[in-house]
Amino acid sequence: MDLWATDVSASQTTVAEWDGYADPIPTLFWVCQLGPDCKIYIEGGDTRYYHVIHNPDGAGMACNVEQRGLVLPTPNGASMPVFPNYRLGPLDNPGVPCTATVSVNPGPEVEPGQVRLFPNPASDELTIEYRFADVMNRQFLLYNAYGQMVIEISLPAGGGKVNIPVGKMASGVYWYVSPGTDAIVLCGKIIINH
Repeated sequence: MDLWATDVSASQTTVAEWDGYADPIPTLFWVCQLGPDCKIYIEGGDTRYYHVIHNPDGAGMACNVEQRGLVLPTPNGASMPVFPNYRLGPLDNPGVPCTATVSVNPGPEVEPGQVRLFPNPASDELTIEYRFADVMNRQFLLYNAYGQMVIEISLPAGGGKVNIPVGKMASGVYWYVSPGTDAIVLCGKIIINH
């Protein structure tokens, strides 16, 4: 279905029909939800199965609907988890494509007084890109969820990029802080996921 078409109903295409499977009740097509992996999951009643649309942006049969593509350990109680849509993009640039990674591309050049960490989430290596007005080196501190400092490095004055290996660090959310001589303290969070 093309939601931008003048006649949305006329653009409808059937990509799957229920195959009659029941265990013990029919696995129909009910509630849909875009998952964090950019696939659409369809709940079909109090069953152990979700149907999966593997390529939601594919036209017609290219969307690849798999009935009972996700098998659950127990019946789902006719429920569907709710995933926030973090990929809506800026208001002035709609249509950001869905990607299973929140950010890989660092985007435009870092502005003065900024620091950027990517990719986020990181698995093997984390890149710090920065531009500061400081004339001296600046500290970069990374803390785990317990408030323990796990990384302390010195960023050379001015700007640049520094790569940090994170492959041996535990998966989780980490917080960084970078206090400077210009009284500007930069902080944020990064996810490490293996």
